[in-house]
Amino acid sequence: MRDHEVEHYIGKILTQRLERTNGCLRQHTGRWNRRQNKFGKVWEQTKVTLRLIVTYFNWIWVH
Repeated sequence: MRDHEVEHYIGKILTQRLERTNGCLRQHTGRWNRRQNKFGKVWEQTKVTLRLIVTYFNWIWVH
């Protein structure tokens, strides 16, 4: 497997994981919608996305 194939594969996995995570977040935020402000929701998603990006780059760095 060449590098770009590996990256594509990881990207696919990350995208799936991100969609699943966002789906979970959407359900939760939907539940708390009336009480929760917009910033809280945006920050939650940003945090998750950042964690995924960091994990992704760590993986590339290690390999």
